[in-house]
Amino acid sequence: TPACYRAVGHSLGADRLMWAQIDPQDEKIRVTVVLFDVGAGTETRKVGTFEGVQAARAGVADLIGHAAGPGKATP
Repeated sequence: TPACYRAVGHSLGADRLMWAQIDPQDEKIRVTVVLFDVGAGTETRKVGTFEGVQAARAGVADLIGHAAGPGKATP
């Protein structure tokens, strides 16, 4: 829950938390990157679907950068 993520963020002294969820779907891999703003208690999700493991490895860095947003440091 957002309250739980906020508690974790506060205990770590973090302003933001980021994690990824990986869901293999047949020959494709769906990666969801979640960026949670600890202070606001809100999250942003960015989803990418890749054609296999190699494509996911090649594209996940861009997905993370996009999730971090313009002008924000990539964690």
